[in-house]
Amino acid sequence: MSGGLRISDFCFVVAALAALGGMGLGIVMGISQDFTLAPAHAHLNLLGWVTMAIYGLYHRGAGRTGGFAGWTQVGSGGLGAGLMAGGLALPKSFDVFGLSAAVLGLDTLLVCGLARWLFDGHRGDAIGTLFVLGLAAAGLLAASVSGVLRLVRSRA
Repeated sequence: MSGGLRISDFCFVVAALAALGGMGLGIVMGISQDFTLAPAHAHLNLLGWVTMAIYGLYHRGAGRTGGFAGWTQVGSGGLGAGLMAGGLALPKSFDVFGLSAAVLGLDTLLVCGLARWLFDGHRGDAIGTLFVLGLAAAGLLAASVSGVLRLVRSRA
């Protein structure tokens, strides 16, 4: 691909910016001796720097320069790292964001496991299988959001 930004280059730029931001935040916390933003600092370094660098190394090694799936992956990864670090920097919202991230991660693992089970050996119609998977994912997400909201309202 000539003339355009490659996925791996985008990943390395975002990783470098996240590393600079995370290290800068760490230096500011060290100088001021106020470590209240330590969770945001850690997530910015781990999710932003490490994860995006690994994505970049993978895409460079695989020779992928573009494509919708690749750009969706790295775009959501970069956005997610920034939102996670920003959410953890908010003082009152750490519990809600942390719980929401943990529940979403668990939901994702469950849906991936269900997808593997449904598509392993591929019995039946692929569209029907995707429909069942989508219904299960939507139901799981709705139940999770409802549970988190119920918990937050009971603590307020």
